[in-house]
Amino acid sequence: MNIPEGFQDIVKKSMESNPRLKKVFILSSLAGDKEAVASVMEMATASSLRQILKPTVPEAFYPPPTAKDFKGKFYLGTGVGYNPSTETDDLTKGIVTLGSIGVGKTNSAFYDMQQFHSLGKKFLHLGFKQSVRHFEEIPILTLTTGTKVNFYGQIFDYPPPGVDVIQWDLLSSRVFGGTTYILDAGQSLLLQVITELRREGKHVNPTTILEKLKKIKTSFGREGEWKATLINRFTEFNIVCGGMFSREVRFPLEKLIESHNIEIELDSAGHFAPFIATMIIAYLYEYRKANNIRGNKLITPIMCDELHSLVNTTMAQYFQKEELPLLDYMRKGREFGIGLVLFTNEIKTIPSAIKTQAHIKIMMRCADFNEIQAMGSAMNLTQEQMELCLDLPVGWGIVKIPEIAPFLTYFPLVGGKDDN
Repeated sequence: MNIPEGFQDIVKKSMESNPRLKKVFILSSLAGDKEAVASVMEMATASSLRQILKPTVPEAFYPPPTAKDFKGKFYLGTGVGYNPSTETDDLTKGIVTLGSIGVGKTNSAFYDMQQFHSLGKKFLHLGFKQSVRHFEEIPILTLTTGTKVNFYGQIFDYPPPGVDVIQWDLLSSRVFGGTTYILDAGQSLLLQVITELRREGKHVNPTTILEKLKKIKTSFGREGEWKATLINRFTEFNIVCGGMFSREVRFPLEKLIESHNIEIELDSAGHFAPFIATMIIAYLYEYRKANNIRGNKLITPIMCDELHSLVNTTMAQYFQKEELPLLDYMRKGREFGIGLVLFTNEIKTIPSAIKTQAHIKIMMRCADFNEIQAMGSAMNLTQEQMELCLDLPVGWGIVKIPEIAPFLTYFPLVGGKDDN
């Protein structure tokens, strides 16, 4: 079918972000009506088209679900002939979304944020792309590594109210070591340094830890090597993240999250982002646990747009016999109203337990079939269904919910900006 005269360039531009969307499909969907084509092309972008043109359901997903299959008020995009949803409180069991760069994961996160806002759920977003600061649809308090408050100081200095100081120091030492690839002996030395700072009545932050490390006496051999490693780590930590510890006043995250949506930008935190992000999640979890704030009702969704930047299989080895904290919080956080909503473009490097334990799994288009197979096996997809992931249009995804066969959905464009 020929493209109507005058529309070739517009069609080409509208398909730049989705080269697999066939021209013949666009025009046949519009029934060859030139007036309809003109009307659509006036506003033609890949984003607007994906909302207007709904592909038919492939045979690999027959029979499709019906409205009767879904319950709850939290919607998982828009299906073909159905609106998939789940109970909001089921989100405490976790969501994991996989997709290549540029397929609409960030937009689907915005879609979730709007729903959390409409449901009165204040969310915490751990971001790596500075995209949420431009999302103006709902009020969000954005904190960066340069924010002039001691927001991050509490990850060392101030335990959550009700949490024992010794317990908190043990946790922070273990998480710092595990996320920066330091084994048990180095973690023990860090705990020793923090304990001495507490005994001397000093603040515990990267600067004081570094000063104490330089002064502490160690034996030659492995202990001396771990001291040198910790000095190198904290020297870099002070350079990269020093602005996070600018004041001595504790920042009450546990109270602020009750009244604000919070975005924490970690893009400039470098390879210390896993430590900071894990400790922020730990802070809320340990606070609610210590203060017996229980129940399987969703209180705080915690979103992360780059899961592979927070945890990987190599990192898991440095936690030795103990479980990765992030996995622990995904499994136990539901008891305290915490639900993890995670996005990634690399599922092969993620510990398998994270994707298998997530209650809801979503796979958008992927260019790497090995990634598709790694996620597809956790979703019980057939070979044909997995192969379709190579050609999904931008914004579309395959969803797996317990007790419902995998189905297709798409996430409408949110906020007028097509972030990937």
